[in-house]
Amino acid sequence: MAKFKKPLTNLRSAIIVLGILILSSITHFYRINELHTFHNDEGRDAMIASQMIETKSITLLGPQTSVGNMYLGPIYYYFMVPGLILSGGDPVGPAILIAISGILTCLGLYFYGRTKFSETAGIIAALIMSLSPIFVHYTKSSWNPNLIPFVALLMLFAYDKKWTLFLGILGGILFQLHYVAMLFFVTLCLLHIYQTRSAKNIALLILGFLLSSLPFWIFEVRHDWVNMQAFINFIQSSSNGDQTGPSYIVRLLNNGHKIVTDLVSSKTLTNNIAPSNLTWLTFTLVVLTTLTLPKKSEAKATFKFLLLIIITSIFGTSLLRDSIHPHYVGYLFPVVSLVLGAAYASSSRLVKAFATFFFIVWAIHSVPVTYANMISDDSYQKLKGREVAGYIQRDAGDSDYNVVAAHDNSRETTYLFYLYKLDNPPINEAARLLYIICEDRPCVESDVTSPGIFNRGPAHPSLATYLAHPYSPDSSTAKTLVSSTHIVYGVWVARVIVGQ
Repeated sequence: MAKFKKPLTNLRSAIIVLGILILSSITHFYRINELHTFHNDEGRDAMIASQMIETKSITLLGPQTSVGNMYLGPIYYYFMVPGLILSGGDPVGPAILIAISGILTCLGLYFYGRTKFSETAGIIAALIMSLSPIFVHYTKSSWNPNLIPFVALLMLFAYDKKWTLFLGILGGILFQLHYVAMLFFVTLCLLHIYQTRSAKNIALLILGFLLSSLPFWIFEVRHDWVNMQAFINFIQSSSNGDQTGPSYIVRLLNNGHKIVTDLVSSKTLTNNIAPSNLTWLTFTLVVLTTLTLPKKSEAKATFKFLLLIIITSIFGTSLLRDSIHPHYVGYLFPVVSLVLGAAYASSSRLVKAFATFFFIVWAIHSVPVTYANMISDDSYQKLKGREVAGYIQRDAGDSDYNVVAAHDNSRETTYLFYLYKLDNPPINEAARLLYIICEDRPCVESDVTSPGIFNRGPAHPSLATYLAHPYSPDSSTAKTLVSSTHIVYGVWVARVIVGQ
């Protein structure tokens, strides 16, 4: 009978893996072409990656951070290039690659959880990652932080296997996706160094980190360490800035609470609703799991390790005075999933029963939200870009023209991405024909006469030649509004003659 045990076990594992793949594929791929985000950041990134394909020249500078006038490394732009090539230049290509990373994260959680806790724990962790509204939302659109959960899970495997060089390489990648995520890498490095006490491993970590982030450092050397200077200025301004905000202790408590409300209850995707019962159930589950995991077991050690990562993250992010958004701590997505699933490695049947109750309550709250997001209305963002570009192409004909966005339109690059695919794209030099793109309202005379109409610089230093208008903040040349035409879904385009 024993000889049949292994084949049956392998068959069961294969069925579980297949089930996880099917479920996570549904939640990540369903209507991805209609629903993936394509706002200003995504448009900028797609323009840069497309430019690298067209010019066959790589950029050494990544996306700009939301604070501090700093830039990340370019690794995410390199990641986008194959997706754009395979999709024929459609922005859905990189989004599909992100979705694949999300699916692989779900699958990896099963194997990690099964190895460290139990098979049921691995299944639950994978289900949470596959069904959570917040986790699915951030792993089905193209954006640099959205790759972090997959990289973080690989780092957990690398740390566990003591693949030191690989851990350093992954750390260099993480460094280029979001600076806050370095809390995770630093925590793993310190623990790894403490355990091995090896100078060789320190050298391997540094080597791996520098290898994968080399383009960023080349840029820094060439440009007098501009990002490092910006980082130092940001730290100094933060320490000397407004001290009237919440104290560190208050921020600490708030961020600890946000880990549950944002990452477990998906508050930001549920109209800011986070059931208090789910918060207390989460806290109770973690306490019970801590108390009932077998002592001196691998499960106990792994659980404490994962909790340490979460605690370190809370203490570290609380040093920032800005609000913490879910994508800041994307590396916690797999960690939180594993912590919640770890209860199924408990030695107590009552705790396992409580974990099942928790998962049912969580699913009742979360699954309808995920489903609602999957069947929600088309975002129409790409359609807007294509239709506006098509209108301008037909109206302009062979004439030179400029394009600007109205002062309250923050999605300029969404349209520029498609405009620069035209046979007659906009030019940077001043032209007599100008188009103004307005959202949610018709273009009016004040849009035309605004003295700062040309005061937007490039969305990224590498896009200086893709500005679509002259950069002259104080332009006072006379302009005449000829028409304001509704194009599609709340987008108007004004036709303006400059110089009369």
